[in-house]
Amino acid sequence: MYKINDDGTVILVSTQATTAAMGLGGALGYNNSVYLLDKTCQELYSNNSIGAIARNIKIEDIENELNQNALNKINSYVSTGGSRIGEKRTFYEYYAFYPNLYKHEKGAGIDTTITNSTGVEKSDKYYNTPTTEGMTRAQSLTITQTSYNVPLEINDFKNDVTLELLRGPKYWISSRAVDDSTNGYAIFATLTFFPNRILPYSNMDSTNTTIAQNFSLKPLVTLKKDKIKKAMQLYLVTDRHWLKAHSLYEDVEAAINGGVTCVQLREKHLNHQLFVQEAKELKELCNQNQIPLIINDDVEVMLEVDADGIHVGQSDMQAQDVRKLIGSDKVLGVSVQTVEQAITAQNAGADYLGVGAVFPTGTKDDAIEVDLATLQDICQHVDIPIVAIGGINQENLLQLKGSGIDGIAVVSAIMAAEDIIEVTKQLKEKTKELLL
Repeated sequence: MYKINDDGTVILVSTQATTAAMGLGGALGYNNSVYLLDKTCQELYSNNSIGAIARNIKIEDIENELNQNALNKINSYVSTGGSRIGEKRTFYEYYAFYPNLYKHEKGAGIDTTITNSTGVEKSDKYYNTPTTEGMTRAQSLTITQTSYNVPLEINDFKNDVTLELLRGPKYWISSRAVDDSTNGYAIFATLTFFPNRILPYSNMDSTNTTIAQNFSLKPLVTLKKDKIKKAMQLYLVTDRHWLKAHSLYEDVEAAINGGVTCVQLREKHLNHQLFVQEAKELKELCNQNQIPLIINDDVEVMLEVDADGIHVGQSDMQAQDVRKLIGSDKVLGVSVQTVEQAITAQNAGADYLGVGAVFPTGTKDDAIEVDLATLQDICQHVDIPIVAIGGINQENLLQLKGSGIDGIAVVSAIMAAEDIIEVTKQLKEKTKELLL
């Protein structure tokens, strides 16, 4: 499958499933399935130097290619247990075992006192590392039907060739499902593509019976370098030092309205709770405007608010350690000052580099200046996007023309402005000229 999204990312799906199979079974198989399937594909098929990030195919990837008639067919399907998608059923006593992840899932009811209206869903990761959590027995267990077994034909897809590309031997889908069986118990399953059908293959059931299955994988690769490159054009780094009559939220909103393409939230002195609260508010704002929110140097906050990525410096955590913590889908930016640092960061999984300070700056007392020749040298030695930072403003940014950078990062040039919207618009126009 080959697809170009509106944001410029390119999606590739292997025409063949892997020849090797992975075994999943029991509560551990259910709890860890999405993480393990995606992690396996990431390790085997990702290539950070070209911006290629791999994972296993998910149910949403398939459903996004279905036409409305197929979706209607799925929504009206009645499972073998007699339940439609979204319907609930409650089990008691010896039929109320569940894998521990399920209590965190949307629609789960445990002991009749908890019914989650929110929570992780079928393709979401809850654990960022493999968990040893197993199963628990409840007094009562309420499930929400999420699985279906509907035959899929070529005319069910938006593109006639899509089904052919999805065919193959049975392979795991990185998505979970819960099924109401005909035998009076619930099934907790990882989904599979079983030629022409999406089937829930049970990892365990609510009688605490373990079922182990071995299937192939279906790697999906996202080429995201172009998307990140676009986001680097006018990159705002926040600094509350420059706040005047407005809140940080209001100033960032003004900068977005003026045309910034990425926002990095930098807070060195805010406590964790306030940092998280602020990050959540800005994430919603950035999501509404379809620009990424990057968190500076705090992996915990980034993961808690599910921000788009994180940026670290040379004195912060090692890039390879950060990549392991955040996974393959999040953006990792690294500050560098030398060619050696740039190559090391790229090899460690960085998606973009911040290079500077390219001009003298009072924003960071410890900033090391990088001359134009070094900046050009760095651009020539790596394949990932590069954003210049440090003392950049309207008067000097065109001095960077021809250096090979993909954008500029600014702090005071926007944050200290009296009219943030107007100044940002002016910077945006000069940045376009810079990047020609």
